[in-house]
Amino acid sequence: MVTLTGVYRAGAFLLGKTFVYSSLLVILAIVSWEFIRPLQMMVFRGDQLQGTLIFLPFALKVICAYFEGWRSLLLLAPGALIANQVLWGLPLDQIGTWQALAWSYSIAPLGFTLLAAFSGMRPGSLDAHRGWRVLALVGIFSAFVGQLGVHMSAFGGNVEINWRLLMTYAVGDLLGLVALAFVLHYGRRLFR
Repeated sequence: MVTLTGVYRAGAFLLGKTFVYSSLLVILAIVSWEFIRPLQMMVFRGDQLQGTLIFLPFALKVICAYFEGWRSLLLLAPGALIANQVLWGLPLDQIGTWQALAWSYSIAPLGFTLLAAFSGMRPGSLDAHRGWRVLALVGIFSAFVGQLGVHMSAFGGNVEINWRLLMTYAVGDLLGLVALAFVLHYGRRLFR
């Protein structure tokens, strides 16, 4: 029997998770855009590269999808909207912005769903060694297919694809995943 107390606890737990994941997304976006990107611009002398070479929010999208599945869309949505408005300012009154956000945040859960459907591997049931491999595989899929979708959404389907720009963003996503995975892996060892 479902009680009001049980529903309240479940709702409070979901709100707490949403707050944590969305806050982390905003923090990682700020670190990527306000600290890593300026350092990158100094090293590469100016604005030769668009985006950032280490985009940490992508890592959180993949990790959240690994642990939460499709629920990650809801858990990250407030942070995605806040980061978009504070840092990038994409117009929320245009369909291309919403399509790009949908592509960006749904591609990792889709990758894990496809992997589970075709291989039978469920992310939550894997040991640590296989879990990192699955995370990396879906990260690669999400970086390239996701950037293709975002690129087509943001710039319209009629525009010729700028492969150099697309690859720059995809590599930044992957390096962000590697960097955050490295920090989490060795951070966990420090606290053992």
